[in-house]
Amino acid sequence: MTPTEKTPQQVQEALARLFDPDQVKWKPQSVKNDRALAIAYVDSRTVQDRLDDAVGIGGWKTEFTVLPTGSVECRLSLWLGGQWVTKADVGSPSEQPDEGDRTKAAYSDALKRAAVQFGAGRYLYRLPQQWQPYDAKTRKFVERPALPSWAVPADCKPCGPAMAAKVAALVKTVCEATKSDTAQTTEKVLAEFRVPRGKGLEALRHRDAAAVLQRLNATVEKLARAGETKPQPPTPAATGRAG
Repeated sequence: MTPTEKTPQQVQEALARLFDPDQVKWKPQSVKNDRALAIAYVDSRTVQDRLDDAVGIGGWKTEFTVLPTGSVECRLSLWLGGQWVTKADVGSPSEQPDEGDRTKAAYSDALKRAAVQFGAGRYLYRLPQQWQPYDAKTRKFVERPALPSWAVPADCKPCGPAMAAKVAALVKTVCEATKSDTAQTTEKVLAEFRVPRGKGLEALRHRDAAAVLQRLNATVEKLARAGETKPQPPTPAATGRAG
């Protein structure tokens, strides 16, 4: 799709879409004792992918300026309604020891902030504050902070009992037909889609459960076709041994 095929409203909606929770990362902003304030963010490559998806690879461009303070200004332009629309913001260098890494961080931060001006990831700034257990030695959160339900796309939410029951029924059907172990097959499905240990099929994300159902249905159809074409044993008449 070329940049001109989408209306400004369609572009705005595409930019404002919720990110996959796997794309959302967390960093500590303030550390107090063994807890830290968790701040959600996405990396610059994720933002670039969102811009490509919203306006096409030729539908956006950037202009960077390094400021005397070491910060970087990004002027982000999007092709909207037959013209270039530009918004800008400033990114700060990181606290990394290498000067090059600090500068690269400022460029990335500037792009992300400029994209927020167009709506990409703006909802992340509206997330409620989370003070989470934090390991200062490893500089990591003890557990990954969780997004509120409203900040998770519908297809990334747990599929729930009804859809899980359909998956379980098809797993059983396929395992009985192939003489496979149902429990082991179920565990493989859960592991494939990184369902936390101790959780069941109902914890599968909706889109993952849909993918499993599609795959299992295809297997069932394949098994059915194989059964229909499987050579049948010869009848007594065909072998000349009629009674």
